[in-house]
Amino acid sequence: MNPIKNSLRFPAVTLVFAVLVVSIGLYAFFNMPRTEDPTITIRTGLVLAQYPGATAQQVEKQVTKVLERHIFKFPEVRRDKTFSTSRHGLVVINVELEDNVTETDVFWAKLRNEMSETAATELPAGVRGPTVNSDFGDTVAMLIAVHGKRYGYRELQDYVDRIQDEFRKVRQIGKMARYGGQAEQIWVTSGMARISQHLANPIQVLRALQQRNVITASGSLDAGPVDAPLRTSGAFNTETEIRNVMVDVSRTGQPVYIRDIADVTRRYADPTFLVRCNGEPSVMLSIEMQKGHNIVHLGERIAAVFARLESLLPPDLSLDIVANQPAVVKNRITQLSHEFMLAIGSVILVTILLLPIRVAVVAAVAIPVTLTTTLGIMNAFGIQLHQVSIAALIVVLGIIVDDAIVIADNYVELLDHQVPRPDAAWRSATEVVVPVFTATVTIICSFLPLLIISGSVGEFIRALPLTVAIALGVSFVVAVMLTPILCRFFVRKGLHAGDAAGDPGKKHLSLLDRLQGVYAKAIGFLMRHRMVAVALGVVTVALGMLLFKAVPQQFFPSAERNQFVIDVWMRQGTRIEATDAAVRRIEAYLKTRADIAQYASFIGQSAPRFYYNVNPQQPDTAYGQLIVRTRSEEETPAIVEALGSELAKRVPEAMVVVKELQQGNIIEAPVEIRISGDKLGELKRIAASVEGMLRDLPYARYVHRDFSTTPSWPMSTSIPNWPAGWGSPTPWWPGPSPRLRRPAGEHFLGGRPARDHPAAS
Repeated sequence: MNPIKNSLRFPAVTLVFAVLVVSIGLYAFFNMPRTEDPTITIRTGLVLAQYPGATAQQVEKQVTKVLERHIFKFPEVRRDKTFSTSRHGLVVINVELEDNVTETDVFWAKLRNEMSETAATELPAGVRGPTVNSDFGDTVAMLIAVHGKRYGYRELQDYVDRIQDEFRKVRQIGKMARYGGQAEQIWVTSGMARISQHLANPIQVLRALQQRNVITASGSLDAGPVDAPLRTSGAFNTETEIRNVMVDVSRTGQPVYIRDIADVTRRYADPTFLVRCNGEPSVMLSIEMQKGHNIVHLGERIAAVFARLESLLPPDLSLDIVANQPAVVKNRITQLSHEFMLAIGSVILVTILLLPIRVAVVAAVAIPVTLTTTLGIMNAFGIQLHQVSIAALIVVLGIIVDDAIVIADNYVELLDHQVPRPDAAWRSATEVVVPVFTATVTIICSFLPLLIISGSVGEFIRALPLTVAIALGVSFVVAVMLTPILCRFFVRKGLHAGDAAGDPGKKHLSLLDRLQGVYAKAIGFLMRHRMVAVALGVVTVALGMLLFKAVPQQFFPSAERNQFVIDVWMRQGTRIEATDAAVRRIEAYLKTRADIAQYASFIGQSAPRFYYNVNPQQPDTAYGQLIVRTRSEEETPAIVEALGSELAKRVPEAMVVVKELQQGNIIEAPVEIRISGDKLGELKRIAASVEGMLRDLPYARYVHRDFSTTPSWPMSTSIPNWPAGWGSPTPWWPGPSPRLRRPAGEHFLGGRPARDHPAAS
């Protein structure tokens, strides 16, 4: 049975099936999930536990080691990348999973159960937790800053509540969280002299407040058919009610109220996390998308909510979008789609120029049919539309038309040999099906080794070989099943069918004929002068190898976004007020630059993961972060390079790292060195020696150690050419995040083993 003959015998069935798969592909194109970059699995989680009152050494001995022992029982844990941070009253364990772990949610569920059993049976009394934070890798779809000049945190949080109520009506929205809100406290303050005038015991004030501010069941009143609940009114609603609480009776018999002996004021608690947008205090709202939805459609739904909010919120309340993933994805997909359509048009134009119009149209029809079918299969297999998959389609675009051109060319050649059209149709595909199939499989196999790459890098690049394989496989089927039908219907004569009957001296030469003539002369010359051909081949290979050395090497390029990040590290132990003052100086400078459109500041904690490649930092009063948006993405690299040196001068007491957003695997620094052992003095000596070696390198920047008086010296350095635009060198600094860190029971200097690094030899 010849399937090619069957398709030609029942062309209506083949054409209907082709229309069906094209329709499915078009539906997939408009509805399949879209993202800017491929989704990668974040194999990092946090295990946190509090031990109030314990020193870092006590936390490490009584809590950290116990938790580590249970964590390392799991084979999924990558031991060389998992480390713990022990502080006074707190332990944070960064758990890194092996690259072959795909079902991360299953592992985190098992780890939670293990930690619950450990807390109940082995941890000391007074330990809170441990808790497992597996949401560490979630990326927000949108980050919205709510702020206004005449609004305080209390009013802003009320408006955020109203905004969240509107967003909850959007089905595609997943989790929402707020950042930067300040808790309120009621302060009752007085002096002993003032209290002693009316009371003998100040504890009476506490007792009076505790007796009043209680919500409890008060019973019910049984009144025949009605059972009416009784409620007490002791809870406080305003500061005035607290002031009017009677505490005691004076010596003269007069009642003593709190207002007589103390001042009652409402204040914000001491801040541990501050957020500003363009210099104004803000409350930040993050929105995540549920899995499996189209983020562009989510952006459209959120835009409709913003339109409704305009009539619900005051006009002087600003809602600024700090991170807008739907808009970024839409713009990126639009740009790639334009390039894609341009590539399709170029291929069709070249085909028409080189081939007769009917043959060119038959070959060109294979392009939209193949691409739409490919999109439908990609959607069925869960391959999203993003820059890697679209790039794969662009790469393979010139290849998918080759099979159809070969079969159409063979059909025309058969017609030139006076073969009847029905026979030429099935013979055109049957005669070349083996070489065409072999060529298709060969090209597919050249891309398949990319599937061997594991981990985040493999997940990022996996869509490329899969898309290429699907597109080439579809192009083969389209060429052998659909192209013969189109040739039989549209191409009725060969290229030289009229030359035999006409005057041989007036033979028409097409552009393709002229190209073939030039090629015949060239190949004839090289066959006669074989040494020249060999020499040209050797010179070409040698020249290519020389030029390859001059090509800059970077596995993943920058993200090409009009955003970048500024990290500010103060000395460990710095109060949040000092960190805030340093960040304000950076804000003041950014405000003067015309090429900066927006900046959002986070003090005491980093922003939520607004881009998959930016790791959130642990809460630290000595840390600040700014997300900066420029006027255009073309200006971003130059701005990053300029700010690197300028901000180092304006904030000399801090280490200021200015960096572009990167693609691919998540890295904290291009080079990290770990030196592990038990002798702390020896660790210090080696750390100082390695640090000196790195500082002597002319291309090393941001060399720092994770340093404190406890065993803690991770060291890292960054190279200015990778990633690009990390700024200029800064003075020596003891490190961004001093802490007691230990992998698998050893003290260490972070990174890879020093014996494996050139600086240690």
